[in-house]
Amino acid sequence: MSGLAQYTQWSGSSVFASALKPAINWMNSNSATVAFANDGKTFAGQTKKYIPQDHGSCPVDCNPIGPTHMTVQSIAVLLAQPGLSAAERTTYTDLMNSLTDYLEGNAIRNITNNGWGAQYLSYALVGMAAAGRLPSNNANALAIRDRLLVLGGGANTGWGDVNFGYGSNPLSTGQALYALCTAGTNLAQNAVIQNGIDYLFNSQAAAGNWSLGGL
Repeated sequence: MSGLAQYTQWSGSSVFASALKPAINWMNSNSATVAFANDGKTFAGQTKKYIPQDHGSCPVDCNPIGPTHMTVQSIAVLLAQPGLSAAERTTYTDLMNSLTDYLEGNAIRNITNNGWGAQYLSYALVGMAAAGRLPSNNANALAIRDRLLVLGGGANTGWGDVNFGYGSNPLSTGQALYALCTAGTNLAQNAVIQNGIDYLFNSQAAAGNWSLGGL
């Protein structure tokens, strides 16, 4: 689903867009809900939808943040396509908003030093950006972006992941750079981004690949 959505978005071709609707419907029918605690934070006491992870290698990819943010991205692409009825548009918008609320509410509760690392923060920021919640118009997106920047490194150093005990590595660095770019953060705004790009450029092996050093 996510692959078809990304192809549709970036190629400008709608030839595969018809597959998005049944895929998203399936995701919705297999979604779950969770209620945030009454802790005074964003969406406190509210129940939101999320997409469970049905497989994975814990702790790296067993978290529902992954499939939830990819579903949000796919819904955003579907909503940009013509041919949806008003009722369908309302249904998919409501689903996207609930899933994005789940991402936002969890991320803002997990941006402390003992909270989420690069992967989950990146997923949340990408999903929020797809739904139009950017650092320029959403205080939580700004806080998540700033935390992600703090987790970056110095000169020629990328991102690691505190959740999993990873040192600086290409995977975490790529995830963080993609999220920051998607959220509208550019090179001129923070040297950490240039450091991450330099790290990827300088750590590429002669054969063209990257070693997952640090994991």
